[in-house]
Amino acid sequence: MERLRIFPESAPVKLTLETKASSPAALALARRGPGGDQALGDRPLAWKDGRAVLHLGRLPRGYYELRDPAVPEALPLAFVVTFDPAARPKVDPASARVATDGAIAWLVRPDDFDAVSQAMALCGAAWVRDRLSWAEVAPARGEFKWAERYDRAADAQRRAGLSVVTVFHDTPPWARADGDRKAFPESLRDAYDFGRALAEHFRGRIQACEIWNEADIDVFAAEPADRLAAFHKAAALGIKAGDPRVLVLFNSFATPAKAFGELYFENEVGTYGDAYNHHLYQPPDKHPQVARWHLELAARFGLGLPFWVTEAGVHLPDAGGRLREGDRWKQADFVAKSYARSLDAGIDRHFFFIFPYYKEGAVDFGLLDRDLGPTPGVAAFATMSHALGRATPLGTGLAGADDVAAAFFDAGPWRTAVLWRDAGPKEVLLPTPDPAPRGLTVTGEEIPLRAQGGAVRLTVGPSPVYVLAKGLKPAVERSRPAPVSPLPEPGLKETVLRIALPRPLASFRRQRYALEAGAVQEAEVEVWHFGAAPLIGMLRLAVAAVDPARGAPTVRVEPAEAAVEAAPMGVVRIPIRLHVPPEGTAGLCRVTARVAAGDRSTAAACVRVAAEAKGAAVRVVSALPLAPSAWASNISGNGTSRLTAAEGGGLRVESIFTRPGDRWSYPVLAFDPPRDLSACTGLRLRVKVVQAAEGLTLRVQVAEPGGASYLTQDGIRPKAGDVTEWRVPFADLEHGAFSSEDPNGRLDLDRVARILVGANQSGDRSVFEILSMEAVAER
Repeated sequence: MERLRIFPESAPVKLTLETKASSPAALALARRGPGGDQALGDRPLAWKDGRAVLHLGRLPRGYYELRDPAVPEALPLAFVVTFDPAARPKVDPASARVATDGAIAWLVRPDDFDAVSQAMALCGAAWVRDRLSWAEVAPARGEFKWAERYDRAADAQRRAGLSVVTVFHDTPPWARADGDRKAFPESLRDAYDFGRALAEHFRGRIQACEIWNEADIDVFAAEPADRLAAFHKAAALGIKAGDPRVLVLFNSFATPAKAFGELYFENEVGTYGDAYNHHLYQPPDKHPQVARWHLELAARFGLGLPFWVTEAGVHLPDAGGRLREGDRWKQADFVAKSYARSLDAGIDRHFFFIFPYYKEGAVDFGLLDRDLGPTPGVAAFATMSHALGRATPLGTGLAGADDVAAAFFDAGPWRTAVLWRDAGPKEVLLPTPDPAPRGLTVTGEEIPLRAQGGAVRLTVGPSPVYVLAKGLKPAVERSRPAPVSPLPEPGLKETVLRIALPRPLASFRRQRYALEAGAVQEAEVEVWHFGAAPLIGMLRLAVAAVDPARGAPTVRVEPAEAAVEAAPMGVVRIPIRLHVPPEGTAGLCRVTARVAAGDRSTAAACVRVAAEAKGAAVRVVSALPLAPSAWASNISGNGTSRLTAAEGGGLRVESIFTRPGDRWSYPVLAFDPPRDLSACTGLRLRVKVVQAAEGLTLRVQVAEPGGASYLTQDGIRPKAGDVTEWRVPFADLEHGAFSSEDPNGRLDLDRVARILVGANQSGDRSVFEILSMEAVAER
């Protein structure tokens, strides 16, 4: 694997060097690891016509660097020696848990497809994730022109023995009158036809298809989850028609998005997919919390499916096509901790984001540098996949060492303990009956271990270590979750319903449609029939309160039922009317449509609707203080903030960021003792952006004394100079996975400890003012 400088330990290391400048007479070789560097002497070079071939022979596993002794400030040439494929535990690809996002069709030159694919396989990935653009391969309706690079990427990954999941998340402009590529196609037939063509074209070369990426955030989508659900059903039917062996993945959640997730699965999309799917960009110690949120959401809707994480990455700043020295080792440690935490939490397949070099903004996510050379993270990935093997979680905890993180796995030929201690080095005793345990550093170097008295003694620190031995047992064994029965298939699965309301009424942020109080709203139920025989049935509609505790539904739908006849591969549109009461506010309602034919029925189509009278009045319960002395600065470590009085009153927030990375600033208004806001329904703010930074998004957080924080998921993006009135209903706030878990799963408004008003941004400097902030109640 000379191209990527990744070698199995049984193969001699051979490197071909080229230079257009100086030609050093020798390079200093060192093996580098979390335990320190090992100097291995100078290696002479013989140059000819600007090239030199360096034969280093067989070397033990680890991460290596070659440096020019005469130019110590020059960047080193890195390479990795890792496990032989034959020495790895045998893992069935169908049940393999270790995977990586490769995106080679988009991120790698076609001439390097084979090298990168073989490197991912050598490092132990059984599954990889790739990309495809629907708009690119379908220039017109019914016309498919598969770009050569997609075929070459699929072929290279197949040659490497990899299983591939591909994802797409764009709509061709021709599929919508407005050309919006983040919105779903107007015709569900287009979704079906594309899914079928995709599966047929790549038959045997892709094993799974992920229908849309992160549709819960407006970076990738522009319509509520009811529109995604109908699109998913149609595309999934097409994929299964093209190749029934292809697994269908649900949209990957970017965040634990409550309203989005509930609406998505209220549309009974659960039988149209083979795996639940979400992403992880939280620190590893938050992985179990995020997993529990998704597992609980799935359980509420009866989804007995495998759980995949198709992206799990860490934000680290790019430094000219590579990670900085310290960040290279942070990434390596993240790899080991992320897989251990996620797989132990119940995730069935976990993909690191991302194997090739990939710079997004100022952040470098890749395990490879821009020159395709390896980081220590490559060695960490290869070591993790070898140590975990089939990665069946056994439990956590090390007896007598509560301050040590410990996750245990059945690897197949052995059991593995993954151990680390963030607080610093500590000697621990690990019980094992195995007389010959093995220890590995995060990059694969052997740690000398000696079993004595039925245990092994070793030092554990912030960088994870692996112990491979028979008979290892956790302090707390993992309880096996009760099996969930598969959802019953709808009898009319090949018929997809969609309730169509005018797009201007849709709120992506709130995952609902806003209706005018006292009005009659015209809408349609679209019945898309993808079956081979004609459909004759009855459409039935119903309205229910989303939260029955807040009262009975006040919106009325008519007709309550209507006859339906649809030809094979045809569509019918049935007009409906939503009657909204004139008085006050109509609570959040769920409108559900379903078609029945005899004892068979379709999956439901649902929308959420709410209505407010024009100029709906609120009463001010309490004006909240905006004096700078009442607030405390709260900003990410790469920036500074200054809180001053705004001209004319209010709070002025200036945030300056000088280094790359996650950029946020959320000043805190704390209440001691906690404030009772249970008589309020939300906050009303007036804000003004004085200087907008790129990507500036304002959000509000409300926190409980225990640290659980609830926030506006998408926030607002005012233009510089505009004064914006911003209403934040408490009912719309969602729990933030970055914060502490909340035992009762809801915001307790009778004990509010903190209110945070701030921003996320990608630019360097922002200034905004909070001109007023009030706790209000609807009249």
